[in-house]
Amino acid sequence: MRREKAEQENEEGEKKERKSSERMRRIPPLPSTKLEARVIRFRLCNRRAPAIDELDSIYSR
Repeated sequence: MRREKAEQENEEGEKKERKSSERMRRIPPLPSTKLEARVIRFRLCNRRAPAIDELDSIYSR
């Protein structure tokens, strides 16, 4: 009984480790300088949605 419980806990721990490592792969690295952070913030705040670009092209005809 103890052995089964230990094996089950071990499997659960391995699953949690796999999930956390998958999450870490998806998260990009943090900017290392203030300049990088400002560039990223600028790009995020000033990007245009594709739908807006499409509307602009329709109305500019």
